[in-house]
Amino acid sequence: MVFLRLPQVIEKIKVSKSTLWKMVRDGKFPAQVKLTERTSAWIEEEVDEWCKQRIYASAPSAAHPIGSPKFTAPAQDKARPRLLPKSKILSLRKIELTSLCGIYFLFSGNEIVYIGQSINVFSSIAQHQNIKDFDAFTYIEIPQSELDAFEAEYISQYKPKLNRAMPQAEG
Repeated sequence: MVFLRLPQVIEKIKVSKSTLWKMVRDGKFPAQVKLTERTSAWIEEEVDEWCKQRIYASAPSAAHPIGSPKFTAPAQDKARPRLLPKSKILSLRKIELTSLCGIYFLFSGNEIVYIGQSINVFSSIAQHQNIKDFDAFTYIEIPQSELDAFEAEYISQYKPKLNRAMPQAEG
């Protein structure tokens, strides 16, 4: 765990001291932790997560940072889809039993070992249980019309070892 002092936080998030203290006071930025009686600092991971949430909030085609992410369709010019970083995908790992359309990620430890798409994600994951070695999964809800493009981009980006054919994104 890395701690950041006030000058480091200000340099990292590029706001004034008064703006930072107002955001902390209003609950819009992580609070400091007490290290000693007279020393406080921020946890770097919390500051980084706040930065990522700001990026997600400002990017029109990025995933929603809280809860199950939702994607907007790429622009009409077939622009390359904006992918979630691996750290965000890892943070989304969970098990729920509802039917949904999207991209799913199978993990072995912290490694993405398989990426697939389905109009019924949980049914597909259940089918993989006896034939693929994985211990966790997550999913990203994606409109059915965008499944092929997102799956191809994620496979191309992360190259999971259990994906035999590596589809290529159009474009």
